[in-house]
Amino acid sequence: MPPATLVPIQPRMLEWAINDSGLSMDDLADRIPVPLRELRSWLQGKDSPTKTQFARLAEILRKPSALFFRTSPPEVAPPSFHLRAPTGVPKRPVTPDERRAIADAQRLQRLLHWLLERGGASPIALDGTAALRAWRGIAEEAGIVVLQEEFGRDGIRGFMISDPLAPMVGVNSSFAMQARIFSLFHEIGHLLAHHNSACLGFVRPAQQYDKDERWAERFAAAFLLPEAPVVSYVRSRHQDGAATLETVRALSGTFKVSARATALRLIDLKLAPPELYGQVVKAMKVFD
Repeated sequence: MPPATLVPIQPRMLEWAINDSGLSMDDLADRIPVPLRELRSWLQGKDSPTKTQFARLAEILRKPSALFFRTSPPEVAPPSFHLRAPTGVPKRPVTPDERRAIADAQRLQRLLHWLLERGGASPIALDGTAALRAWRGIAEEAGIVVLQEEFGRDGIRGFMISDPLAPMVGVNSSFAMQARIFSLFHEIGHLLAHHNSACLGFVRPAQQYDKDERWAERFAAAFLLPEAPVVSYVRSRHQDGAATLETVRALSGTFKVSARATALRLIDLKLAPPELYGQVVKAMKVFD
């Protein structure tokens, strides 16, 4: 029987491919399969895989065959990510399959970036501006005319004008994007409930006398801060289920909603005491 044909791969490239895959030496040896000592001999340059072993090696490591004959590894940044886990969920290392999936996604991202850059695409702003633009687009698709007017920080936060053909809402552009988003849906709430209004400020939780304003506040907060994810977030981070200023900051940033609106929603869901609203007003006045 003729001797098996060996494939003279570069040990340095094999080492790089194994590290990039996230597989352990034991796991890789079991999958090929070869004795662990044989795999180590390939890494040390003392031996080489057969054609069959090499084909299996490239398949498992998900690398093109030609890569193993290079003299130096490609200049590709390793996947950069942070494995997050909520309170109570034990942390674990990223699995090789997860690592490879993220690496594949990053390669696709680099290709898309190159194509979009050549096409003259502009950077996408994933911030409050983008969120407001998206919400405004959805409202306008529904037939609501949305205006932004600068009334100053002491002016009305928004207004609505009912009309069967051209319903309209206006938002004060003097405030931060998160506050404008909340005002947008506050006014849409008034529009849906057929309240003719121009709103000057937030209604504190204790102020129950203005039912229309309170209803619009609750409508906007409920729409922008859905109950299930909000409750899940708070309970995963607070054993007693009580939200804090830090909770408000985190939820406000995640949902792109004003801090005051976030506090109102938490209070309505009984995830925070009414005093939280006053704390937010005092601590986050500039932010809001």
